[in-house]
Amino acid sequence: MTKLFIYNPLKFGLTEETEEEKILFFWPETTPLDTKMNDIGLCEALITFSREFSKVPTSSARTERMIYLLLEPEPGWWVVMAMSNPRVVSISTDKEKAGTEEVQYKHDDLDEKALLAALKRVYVQFKIFNGSFENFIVTHKESFREKLSLWFNHSIVRMKPDIEKADIFTCLDGIHFLPVDKNVYLKIQSFINETEKTWDQILYSTFMFKHYLVWSGLEQEEMRAIYRYVEDICKRERESNSKKQDRFVVQSTDPDELLPSNPGIAKPVYLGTDNRLSYLLIYQSQDCSCAFLVSNKANNLNTTFVNNLEKLIKPHLNYLAPIISEHSKKIGTGGEEFKYLYFNHMNLALKTSLDREHITTDISRVLNKMHADFEMYPSLSEILINTQTEKWIAGKKSDQREFFILFEKQANLLEINDEVKKLVAAYFRDIFID
Repeated sequence: MTKLFIYNPLKFGLTEETEEEKILFFWPETTPLDTKMNDIGLCEALITFSREFSKVPTSSARTERMIYLLLEPEPGWWVVMAMSNPRVVSISTDKEKAGTEEVQYKHDDLDEKALLAALKRVYVQFKIFNGSFENFIVTHKESFREKLSLWFNHSIVRMKPDIEKADIFTCLDGIHFLPVDKNVYLKIQSFINETEKTWDQILYSTFMFKHYLVWSGLEQEEMRAIYRYVEDICKRERESNSKKQDRFVVQSTDPDELLPSNPGIAKPVYLGTDNRLSYLLIYQSQDCSCAFLVSNKANNLNTTFVNNLEKLIKPHLNYLAPIISEHSKKIGTGGEEFKYLYFNHMNLALKTSLDREHITTDISRVLNKMHADFEMYPSLSEILINTQTEKWIAGKKSDQREFFILFEKQANLLEINDEVKKLVAAYFRDIFID
């Protein structure tokens, strides 16, 4: 990633003298003003030109060296990301250019849909913890540019590695669920119900075990954003909390006027299109994590509430953690002997045996293309592809479910098709029906 910037030409910089005011954030900050204005001018020209042919403006543009991703998450607000195309430098064998370097740019290595999904995730993370851009400028008034820069500069450091390896997992943005039996599920639900009944200021609750979601009362899209955040911060908490202490997770080092005796444990969260403000509390016990979204309308988010909440949830989690841990060990790993990726669009459930860190660029490119084809052609239900490295990838779609299988063996089309049928019949019989 070489650039990330935000601008709004409808609210700011409306005259030629104040044109630079439309720049609300630009990374790297050391970029000369002329370069910033040229980049924004290029984006505005692309958007204006594309609107001549479609009601929906372009979301990406490629040059030989760069790809630009353009996102308009709110009317008039543009978030733009620029990525450098990967390149290969070789020594020319041409007689006239012998010994000189030749640069070849690999445009296909960067997938537009995956990168755009990564950019949308950046905005969603901003919105869930700051409210919409429109709400943000009202809340912070004169200091909104400074606050915007602080948030995005901090987030770029954390999100840049994920953005640069954007792949099919980024496109799907799924949630790992932990299947539990009825008795375990009812115990968890009973605990959540008791907690929410005791304190009506708790609006929503979620229950996680390690990186798995077990129970949630949130809407799917909001849960998707909260899940990513809770998964990340609890992983860091487990790594730093060597003594495995039961405690509320510190989410910020900023001074906290709301809970001065427990600084940093309550993080503002904005829900829905109306930017409803609530506060996120995360409590961790062993491998279990509970996240609570708490209203503060009656100033009832205070130290007394936090202490009493801990007294109630701590014994419950101490009881549930070993039960769920033991249950998770008993869950069969059916299908783990082959490499697959399964995603359900209806509940965002993702299950896979693929090691994301070791997926080759070739495989990643094919998976992205297959997923894009399933989205573009609704009637398409099955794809079989033989890659350049002689690996087979099979993709199936049924209703809102997608299933991809990787075969690392040489075989013909009929043999692979038979293998797919056997695996689907063995592990996904109730989902994919011929």
